[in-house]
Amino acid sequence: MDAILDQATASLQRLAGAPQAAASSGSIRPGMSVCFTGELACTHCGRPITREVAEELATQAGLQVVQAVTKRLDILVVGDPDTQSGKAKKARHYAIRILHEPVFWSAIGVEVQ
Repeated sequence: MDAILDQATASLQRLAGAPQAAASSGSIRPGMSVCFTGELACTHCGRPITREVAEELATQAGLQVVQAVTKRLDILVVGDPDTQSGKAKKARHYAIRILHEPVFWSAIGVEVQ
């Protein structure tokens, strides 16, 4: 499963113009910073993941949720891997890891539909 996730993340990052990074759950560690951009499409426990729920789940995983993309950001989570949002453009400029929402949830152990 980890190999499949690694391969999918690498493909998405190449499409998004971000540097390659491992997608296994070990590559996302407590204390890392995460920012969300775009409309989230996954559901958790039968409910849509709102921005507030996303931030709570990330916080429960030990991540620090931030609202803006800076050079110090570790991960940008996108609802649409093809997004051209300002946050995504800035993350690509700073070579910040960009993860598609389902890949991110899987990497931190959150089951989504």
